[in-house]
Amino acid sequence: MGLMQALKSLDSFPRAEEHLLQKSKSGALVSIVGLVIMATLFFHELTYYLSTYTVHQVFEGSSHVNMSHIIHNLSFRPEYPGIHNPLDGTMWILRGASGTFKYYIKPLLTLRACIRSVM
Repeated sequence: MGLMQALKSLDSFPRAEEHLLQKSKSGALVSIVGLVIMATLFFHELTYYLSTYTVHQVFEGSSHVNMSHIIHNLSFRPEYPGIHNPLDGTMWILRGASGTFKYYIKPLLTLRACIRSVM
């Protein structure tokens, strides 16, 4: 009978009514089954998130990286006739394994005024 009393003491959900406020075997069984399921899920998730299996498979080497690119249009203002932006149409094709491209851009304040002489 000592095992049954220990099992009843594990019941986490006693009844709400006064005459039913007794711990039962079925309540203890539900508590134990729930605890086992939660522990199993916890350890499964823990082992899944601690593994780093896919981290090193992003690239198989630097020969598969292609940094070639084309700048079609780079502008900080609406188009203005006759203005050519230095980086428009820039194309870099990288033949080697990898590389780095650096662009230094400095926007300048440009005032346009239409001056027409009246004779």
